[in-house]
Amino acid sequence: MVKESLNYTGAKNIIEPLMRWYIDIDGNFVEQFQTTGFYQRIWELLLFSIFTENDCIFDTSFNAPDFNLSFINGFYTIPFAIEATTVNRPVDRTGQPIAMPEVNRSNIEEYNNLLVNYFPTRYSGPLLAKLKKKYWEQDHVSGKPFAIAITDCQFKGAGNISHDALPLYLYGFQQKVTSAGVEERIDINFHIWGTKKVPSGFFNFDDSENISAILFSPAGDIDKFNRMGLKDDFNDTKYKIKRTVKSPNSETWEIETIIRIVPTKKYTETWDEGLVVYHNPNALYPFPIFILPNATHYHVVDGRLIAEFDRLPIIEDSSEIIRYE
Repeated sequence: MVKESLNYTGAKNIIEPLMRWYIDIDGNFVEQFQTTGFYQRIWELLLFSIFTENDCIFDTSFNAPDFNLSFINGFYTIPFAIEATTVNRPVDRTGQPIAMPEVNRSNIEEYNNLLVNYFPTRYSGPLLAKLKKKYWEQDHVSGKPFAIAITDCQFKGAGNISHDALPLYLYGFQQKVTSAGVEERIDINFHIWGTKKVPSGFFNFDDSENISAILFSPAGDIDKFNRMGLKDDFNDTKYKIKRTVKSPNSETWEIETIIRIVPTKKYTETWDEGLVVYHNPNALYPFPIFILPNATHYHVVDGRLIAEFDRLPIIEDSSEIIRYE
């Protein structure tokens, strides 16, 4: 689709020149991008764009983790490392896709069951696999903030649906507001879906103190590149994108839907829009907030999960091509 569709020339034409500056430390970026690792490599390319946008310096001397970086803060240079991973569509032992549960968001009880049980079991696999790698034992990572960046690629727009499940798995509790307007905390011991049962509270696991934070984006996919390419006139053909964003109202804090058309003269967007950083309260080396000032940063304070941000969080982010000439 990206190679041939006229509706994705914005994405194609911005990725091609961008790749001139991207150094392939694994040596297999092109092969995986063109075959079985498309979603994973798009996520890595987005992270590269985000850290470039935020004036980070890349050290490509090592092939793991995915990004070894530095940020200059005044007179101080702060080194840190990022490993990227994705939640992929589940398959059986023969490689055949496993049917996924239907998502009915209008049924609050069913949807909550997916958030508390199904989606956390999907996030646990890739995060535990990265935890077992013990990147912090490598000399060039030891003693530095180290974070894992994850996005959900199970199906198109998956991150828009599963985003609320990730902090449940990371912190091991859910915050709810009762009908009386009182906020309550519900501790979670396990996430259970079918025969799968995974412990909750990733940040409380052995060795997890070496994980400074988990980075997440609800929409780390090709649509982001299509919008950015269209916005900056990288498209060969004329088409527009209807971007639908769900974000809290700054006065009422109720979630509202905002629709914007790309491109228009007033339209703006940055690579890091929608980025979320979940900070580990037990981290040996906390992740500095000022490295990613535009992200939404979550912390546990007095047993409650609170958000800190300079720009209103993006809860959901989707694109629809609405016109082609």
